Amino acid sequence: MQSSTHFHRQAAGIAPPNGVRIHVAGVDVVRDGDGVYRVLEDNLRTPSGISYVIENRRAMTHVFPELFTSHRVRPVADYPFHLLEALRAGAPAGRDYPTVVVLTPGVHNSAYFEHSFLARQMGVTLVEGRDLVCRDGVVFMRTTNGEERVDVVYRRVDDDYLDPLQFRLDSVLGCPGILNAARQGNELEFRSTEDLLGDLSGHLFRLQRLCFEAGGAVAGRYFRAARPLEWIA
Repeated sequence: MQSSTHFHRQAAGIAPPNGVRIHVAGVDVVRDGDGVYRVLEDNLRTPSGISYVIENRRAMTHVFPELFTSHRVRPVADYPFHLLEALRAGAPAGRDYPTVVVLTPGVHNSAYFEHSFLARQMGVTLVEGRDLVCRDGVVFMRTTNGEERVDVVYRRVDDDYLDPLQFRLDSVLGCPGILNAARQGNELEFRSTEDLLGDLSGHLFRLQRLCFEAGGAVAGRYFRAARPLEWIA
């Protein structure tokens, strides 16, 4: 595990304010030849694609409205609301009205549409690394009205580019000092750098058990555990 390229000692010892380390999980589910749903892959570092699901569903309701009147289709449009709830729940103690931002690498990133979509749907600010500044272990956002404290950062920047003081010195996508702010508990770095441990092969058997425990009876009823190779794929 320590030999993995995604293992960062700089993140050791960081305790999130609410004790949650895996905030968002992306699970690829497939149906085999017998009609059984199986978990093909887990993504804890950069789960992406929910914006396309929401937009695709919105388009389908206009093109095929009869499908949604004759079938019980569960809605997906409320995902941004639940995501915002989870973000606010992870704010440091004593912050009754936490400020949430989405940190994006910028317009040239392939997932920028999703970054801007989620920020817009949640009603929060979309920022780049140059919009943030860390001072005395606290992260601030530059605005037209001056600096505003940031309590929760939903980051969509890769680990190596997050903090030039801790990782790549030539990075201009992140915010210098943001990792120290997370270590001091003044800011929740939503999608922590420690989430990557769940993607390592040595943790797959623990992650599989965790998913089924979290899903409870519903997961046990509809999903059967995949073979080890399918979890590693």
